[in-house]
Amino acid sequence: MEKVRFNTEAKLLGLVSITVAMRKKGIISMKNMIKATIWLGLLLVVMAALPVLAQDRHDSILFVTDVSWTMSQGKHVPAAKKLVQDMNDRFPSYVKSAGLLTFGHKDGPQMNWWYPVSAWDRARFKTAAGKIVDGNGTTPIGASLEEARDALAYSRGKTAVILLSDGKNNGWVNSVKKAKRIKREFGDKVCIFTVLYGDDKRGADLLADIAFAGRCGLGLLGSDLKSSDEVQRLVDYIFPPEKAAALPPPTPKLKPRLALVELRDAHFEFDSSKITPEGLEILDKNIKILKDNPDVDILIAGYTSASGTDEYNQKLSERRAAAVKDYLVKNGSIPADSLVTVGYGENKPATYEPYPDDLESDAAKSNMRVLFTVIVK
Repeated sequence: MEKVRFNTEAKLLGLVSITVAMRKKGIISMKNMIKATIWLGLLLVVMAALPVLAQDRHDSILFVTDVSWTMSQGKHVPAAKKLVQDMNDRFPSYVKSAGLLTFGHKDGPQMNWWYPVSAWDRARFKTAAGKIVDGNGTTPIGASLEEARDALAYSRGKTAVILLSDGKNNGWVNSVKKAKRIKREFGDKVCIFTVLYGDDKRGADLLADIAFAGRCGLGLLGSDLKSSDEVQRLVDYIFPPEKAAALPPPTPKLKPRLALVELRDAHFEFDSSKITPEGLEILDKNIKILKDNPDVDILIAGYTSASGTDEYNQKLSERRAAAVKDYLVKNGSIPADSLVTVGYGENKPATYEPYPDDLESDAAKSNMRVLFTVIVK
């Protein structure tokens, strides 16, 4: 695998500038900004003694572009088209192969290969990108990733797959599974990047999860890729210049959802806060997830069914939430101050119960649980 040398000082100073920008936007406090800047400064001193940092570069690229009805209605297709064209104009000469697939067409096939994966030619690829138009169809992200997976067999070297979409009106699980399959089959040969257009929350979560499935890619916002400098930064990150890079890598903007497994009534001893062995297995899985995501706080909320007295159910829900917290702290070394417990009893049910005395109803069973709510710091 070919590697390219980076200018260490420029890279770290770029991180400092990102930290300052986050402070200006109110994302982090002044105290945290100062703390982060000090640590980055110390890191800069240490790294100055090292000659360079090295990073694997990509050899090829494959664009998977959404031109569906929602993208067209949001007027995002021209922006996505421009990004593809601008990146092509900036690709270094060493790029080996490229591909351009659009999906979401209403008439004829839902997908269209404007540039089948083959040797990259700047002029031919520019002509192909110029043919991107509104499709006004549905949003088969999963099917397009499957199509891309088949085409990756013709890609040369390490490939960046870039999905451009608003993430709307799409089957969720199928798409993420397709991305995971690509990573499973191609491993380090493929990194998955996503570029989100629009501000749909569910779409943002979906594209974040797809990028996360690729492990070595980034989840970015289309609104941040309008200037020449930002486009160049993304190109340099995927295809580093032969000489030292002057720009830091793009900052990931999309965060994957933190999906914690909930505990249901069956995971506690009957009418008790004692957690069953099955429940402990679930908590062990959640411990691993929390250790991989130390930058979140968790609200542990206990619920009960409507059957029984208000006072009893309130105390039971509190005890169950506390039992979960105690286990996470004692057995998982999860910081206690990142875990907040609350018992809702039957006064604030997760699901409305029209027949409180029916313990076998779906609504009652839905309320016999402990839910986890992620609070990003």
